[in-house]
Amino acid sequence: MSQEQQLWIMVDIETSGPVFGQHSMTELGAAVGSIKRGVFDRFEALIQPIGDSVVTSTESFERAKKEGRPPAVAMEKFYHWTFPHLRQKPSFVARPAAFDWPWIVYYAWRYLGTNPFGFKAVCASSWLEALGRRFDVKLPHVAVKDAEIQLQYFLRELAQHGTVTPAPSTVASPPAREGLMFPGGKPLHVARARTKQSPPEPPKPPKLSVPDGMRVDVLQDNSIIDNVSFSPDGRRLAVSMAGCASVWDIEQRREILRYGEHTRTVYAVAFSPDGKLVASGDGDDLEKPGTVHVWDAVSGETKLILKGHTWSVTSLAFRPDGAELESGSLDASVRIWDLRTGKRSVSFMKDLSEVKCVAYSPDGKTLAVADDGAFPRPGFAGLWTSSGRFRASLSVPDGGVHGVAFSPDGGCVAAACEDTMVRLMDTKTGNEICVLRGHERAVNCAAFSPDGRLLASGSRDKTVRIWDVSSGQVLMVLGGHESHVNCLAFSPDGNLLACGGGEHYATGVLAIYQLAGLDRKAHAAPAGTETADSAAPPVAGDNRWDRMIEHARKRGPIAGGHFRVMVLEADLRTTHKDFTSLDEAKSYATDAASESDDTPPIAVVIDSDFRVVFEGKPYYAS
Repeated sequence: MSQEQQLWIMVDIETSGPVFGQHSMTELGAAVGSIKRGVFDRFEALIQPIGDSVVTSTESFERAKKEGRPPAVAMEKFYHWTFPHLRQKPSFVARPAAFDWPWIVYYAWRYLGTNPFGFKAVCASSWLEALGRRFDVKLPHVAVKDAEIQLQYFLRELAQHGTVTPAPSTVASPPAREGLMFPGGKPLHVARARTKQSPPEPPKPPKLSVPDGMRVDVLQDNSIIDNVSFSPDGRRLAVSMAGCASVWDIEQRREILRYGEHTRTVYAVAFSPDGKLVASGDGDDLEKPGTVHVWDAVSGETKLILKGHTWSVTSLAFRPDGAELESGSLDASVRIWDLRTGKRSVSFMKDLSEVKCVAYSPDGKTLAVADDGAFPRPGFAGLWTSSGRFRASLSVPDGGVHGVAFSPDGGCVAAACEDTMVRLMDTKTGNEICVLRGHERAVNCAAFSPDGRLLASGSRDKTVRIWDVSSGQVLMVLGGHESHVNCLAFSPDGNLLACGGGEHYATGVLAIYQLAGLDRKAHAAPAGTETADSAAPPVAGDNRWDRMIEHARKRGPIAGGHFRVMVLEADLRTTHKDFTSLDEAKSYATDAASESDDTPPIAVVIDSDFRVVFEGKPYYAS
């Protein structure tokens, strides 16, 4: 194998101290790449501490206690991630190998009962020092980020300044258990559930929760999925998976093409309207230029490489006629490319910060942009004409916007927001139509069904919610994800919903939900999931005011410019009524709260942001 093709896996760890057995490994990060391909895949795990002793990495230690995976699970995930690469005889590398690699070997023996990774790892810092150079990079001390940055630096130095004889990555037989010790002279506990000869079985894919009658297929469960896009015929799915772009056959549920020309992490993919091309956008975390590749969806042949962005490309969208391609980037710009010439035709940066998502309207005349915001500028969902003229925006003061999606009729845009809400925006006026509430953490993505009846949203709360657009009610909640939901796409016939996810310390899944045959109006969320229709009424007590507002939110969205009167009756029943006039709402609330019962009702007027604007019974607000 040539030096350019040799595969390298850089590892980096965070620990609670220097002595394995006494202290704990709290983070394990890895990145794989070659000189030719660059860094193309990553692994990350936050690991539960095995004890309370901590002298270093205190922040990582606290995160690991709260959010970490059991060590055995983390090591099995690491093995499962490395397995496809082990067949290509990679070399492991660390900086310094004398510290990082013994920890990994120790955890492998202790929790896997075997060591599928081998015992040798190249020490990157020692190799560079032998060349009279230093391994001089700034690191954020997050294991996966450190591994990726260090591997990028190592590969650049390797390409310019010499060669390293690859260290063989062979699976060794375990040493005699009686002689296996760790520092301090105590015997090392080795899990006996595993055999000496066989590496551990790959972990089972997560069990995603769905309503009765729905089927879900997990296509991939050891990668971070950033973006998905269906082909126009619905038979293929383009995927940005763990730093590479690929095409999957939907019927066969397998990858049929992997595009290998990117040298950095791939964040965005999009199928062309005719299904013949795929566009993919890359970048990294070092604020270096991102590129857009346009390639043949069958052969993988590169057609165009579009350069101009100065940072990572985060989103791509073809114009409906296929003549142009829109790209958004963290460099605070949106660019439109003429695919006939490969030249940039339009570029705009009006008040943008970090562009997370771009979308074309169905008629190709309007562009929607999700801006993540940057202090002190809030995030927003913005509308532009195809010529780059600004039209309108919807501001989100309490966080940025991570995703945008046009309804099939082009009448509204759904904005996936950091503040846990999905906002629907009128494309003619830019006004907010309604707000969908239910997610518990930031919403990363949104997608309309082809008939416009449904809206799917994916969140960092590890769920997908499917909403009825006409009523704003939650029809179902799809759970069981182990990490953030990053992307969603309906198939052209609306029968499938593709979902991808992943985050630091937890890899995600690529899943296909089967929606065909479901009674979409009647479906409820899985058992134990609270929806807008099943919310419990508020109860009496000192917290009844807060409970009432909470209940008001769960009753569903309020149209912009409308006001809702919530009334808590003496018997704890709640009623609500919406008004277009604030004065009418105040009058209704006053009348409701002035009834002559022994225990008058509580009545409040709430606006479309669920702020109390009038109190029919002021005493209870104190």
